[in-house]
Amino acid sequence: MELEYDPRESDALACVARHLARRLDGACLIRYRVRSGELVPVAMDHVRPEPRAWMRWLRQRSHGRFTDAFGARIIQRTQPILIPTVSSATLRLWMDPTWSAYLDRYAVCTFMIVPARSGRRLIGSISTWREQPADGFDEYDLSYLMEAASDLANALSRKPRVGPG
Repeated sequence: MELEYDPRESDALACVARHLARRLDGACLIRYRVRSGELVPVAMDHVRPEPRAWMRWLRQRSHGRFTDAFGARIIQRTQPILIPTVSSATLRLWMDPTWSAYLDRYAVCTFMIVPARSGRRLIGSISTWREQPADGFDEYDLSYLMEAASDLANALSRKPRVGPG
């Protein structure tokens, strides 16, 4: 049976994104893997209101699709990516062009993305980042996010849903 995203889960996923953004003192983007194999955003949050508003505006502008090299790498390898120090200019090379306005406005300084897997099945991904003058993420942060992603994937896979085509 194919696992499908259920929009009724959006409140719970928004709650998870909010918690992770606050716990990691930055931003959080949760993406779900749909039948086409693509990772689509289903929840996002930021610890600060202004960047949160920008993220939501970008999501509307992109029609709910963000494609980037990080997501492709997660689908390909299902391995976490930790970049303790990075610049917005460098991220612009790897991110969907839709994010350019955000990266122009906010100086992202650290980034990580982890797969959300249930067993060997990729359910989605969780990305998180911080803007300057924050400290970079470390192995402890990565371990925490990987555990959260595993818990989320296991919770989502408990009730398989079959959706249309």
